[in-house]
Amino acid sequence: MNGKKIAIVSHCILNQNSVVKGLERAKEAFNEVVEIILNENYGIIQLPCPEMLYLGINRRGMVKEEYNTKEYRELCREILKPIIKYLKEYNKEGLNLF
Repeated sequence: MNGKKIAIVSHCILNQNSVVKGLERAKEAFNEVVEIILNENYGIIQLPCPEMLYLGINRRGMVKEEYNTKEYRELCREILKPIIKYLKEYNKEGLNLF
């Protein structure tokens, strides 16, 4: 393994196309964040977007309390399972997770 550093990044930081229409804060990605990660030689794990998986791309903006449902929490747990497996494997090899 090379640099042994991995950044765990939310989906919308790398892909603003997943954000509720009209609430985007960058053109496509937060280029400054991506540049910092790449310049520091980190690998990247992009987390899935639970909101998009739950309600689709044409969803309306919602507050935290509206997402506080049994179904949404179950979805979040399920989509994180493979990410947790990745992190455990990287951790075994001593990679620094950021």
